[in-house]
Amino acid sequence: MKLLRVNEFPHDIMSEDSEFYISIYMPTEKESGDWRQDRIRFKNLISEVESSLSENMNKREIEKVLDPLIEISEDPYFWNRLSEGLAILLNDKRAIYYVLNRKVEEYAEVSNEFYIKPLIRNYQSYDKYHVLGLSKDEFKLYEGSRYSFEEVNLDEDIITKKEELLSDDRKGRVINFASYKGARGDGANVSMHGHNTKQEGLERDTRKFFRYVDYTVYDHYSSIEEIPLILIALSENQGEFRSISKNKFLLDDGIDKSFDSIDVDDLNNVVWEVIEPIYLNKTEDLLDEYQSAKSEFISSRDPLEIAYGCELGRVDTLIVEADRVIPSVYDTESRKLIEGDLEDSDIGDLINQLAIMTYAQGGEVIVLPKERFPEETGVAAIFRY
Repeated sequence: MKLLRVNEFPHDIMSEDSEFYISIYMPTEKESGDWRQDRIRFKNLISEVESSLSENMNKREIEKVLDPLIEISEDPYFWNRLSEGLAILLNDKRAIYYVLNRKVEEYAEVSNEFYIKPLIRNYQSYDKYHVLGLSKDEFKLYEGSRYSFEEVNLDEDIITKKEELLSDDRKGRVINFASYKGARGDGANVSMHGHNTKQEGLERDTRKFFRYVDYTVYDHYSSIEEIPLILIALSENQGEFRSISKNKFLLDDGIDKSFDSIDVDDLNNVVWEVIEPIYLNKTEDLLDEYQSAKSEFISSRDPLEIAYGCELGRVDTLIVEADRVIPSVYDTESRKLIEGDLEDSDIGDLINQLAIMTYAQGGEVIVLPKERFPEETGVAAIFRY
């Protein structure tokens, strides 16, 4: 069994029946580039998993289960391609991993379900956004949310500097981005012809670079994640890029500054001033929808009722409080909540279980901070019927 990298979330592995469910999370040392430290940390987590498996398996069975993890533990190529965090989900049929753009706490567990709460926060698009830092010579892409802000680790084949783009273009190695169906039109031929002055040539090269950036960001990121895009660039570059862009996710409000003049931590605060009103409006719309559902008796704040609704496939939207833990498990036979201690392997975080059940039925899971959460129970649901 090979460890397969995925970007899809939720993934269908989460709803598969299995004899065991292994969840591993760890931060990775992107800045230092010292993959040996990651390997040591990873081997310690493997040891924790091995100890848990030994309660029900012999040594040979455990070695077979852990083989895909042991294989990558010695592979520098694997570790050097990671970003800020790593998440691994493994059952008795297959193993997948996620490369995360935000730090996660170390965690290793063998349980009766996958632990997916860190992935929910990482992948939920409810409060997520992209930031495009652009100059005439280069660009960077960032991804942020209420909880994190990181530079995106772009695909290896993406060119980020104008000089490299023009060099590859002359050698015939650049993808044809002359026309694409963006959100602001059906595409237009942007090929350039003729010979003009040196200044016109520089302007032409800049427009070519901006078209490439627009196409690349839309094709590789915006069209897939469908989240707002904020442009941070000097005012003259703002106007030129916006006149070219066909990306429907590009917000009208941008930040008229040089992106490389702002520290990443400060950039997060600057961008959040633009995003926060959008986030608050979306939150108000969600809370209005929840209150409307309450008046129509198709909502609940009761964990047991929500669990039963998840089992029946009634939950359309599950709203959970960030950082809240409910140490219980829903027993589908008795249809009761069994409370206990998280140290007990048979007891988990009920919110995690409800999220898995909601995803399995095609529902949506949204995380809200405590100050915005509509109920005291830590969980709420809008039912389909």
